[in-house]
Amino acid sequence: MSAVKPNLFPSAPARPAGSSAEARFMQMMWDMAWDPKCSIFVDSPGIHFDKTSRGYMVRILPPKNNASGFRWQVPLKELDPTRYVPKDVFVYITSGNPLVVAGMIDVVDNTLVHACEGVWQAAQSVQSQTGDTPPKYNVPVFPYPSASGTVTGAPGNMQGDLDNDAIFWIYWGQVAC
Repeated sequence: MSAVKPNLFPSAPARPAGSSAEARFMQMMWDMAWDPKCSIFVDSPGIHFDKTSRGYMVRILPPKNNASGFRWQVPLKELDPTRYVPKDVFVYITSGNPLVVAGMIDVVDNTLVHACEGVWQAAQSVQSQTGDTPPKYNVPVFPYPSASGTVTGAPGNMQGDLDNDAIFWIYWGQVAC
């Protein structure tokens, strides 16, 4: 006797009809649950969230006409500390990257630091490794260096950890299917 597997992705029910406020609300909820073109995330310039049957996929769109904006590092996405990385550029660090395995001396705190694998965005332009022996680099680490979690300033002029000049990378997390 074989076990009956539940249907993990059932067919969509009929979309609600009507034009009342309640019907429009139910249509919006239906769209978010069932319409593959509807996203519960807000797209921003350079980033789009595609809904799939397995969840949401982040797609980074290249800027048009060589304009500035979010984009993957080219020609390769894997972070290479011997290359300059412009502000807003995304890189990927795999578990086999030398920055994760061996680490590198960090420019900010002058200690051996191991990078965290995942997707990273340059918060500011990141220079290539120094010519020192051993070489130094602004290593992507999380939690952020000098992070306190303290917010300063008043509304309209608030600053937090990512406003620190010592922050060179923004962690976007692990991306896996």
